[in-house]
Amino acid sequence: MSSSTSFEPIERGWDGPWYRVRMENFQVSFLPSGGEDFAEVCNVDVFVTLKDGCERRRYSPGTAAG
Repeated sequence: MSSSTSFEPIERGWDGPWYRVRMENFQVSFLPSGGEDFAEVCNVDVFVTLKDGCERRRYSPGTAAG
C-alpha cells in the first residue's frame, strides 16, 4: 500500500501578523516585517507545527535574490 503526499498547500495566508502555510502533515508560520517582499526575505525564524502537535523552531539564514 502506498500513500501520496501533496506538495500543494491546503491553506496559506495571513493570520494577524503571522503568515501561515498549512500542508497535509504540518503547518509553517513566520513573522515577516510589514511590507516585506517575500522574494527578498532572508534570515527568518520558522515555526513548524507537526500534525501530532509537536512544535519546532528553526532559524533559516539565507540570502536575498539579487
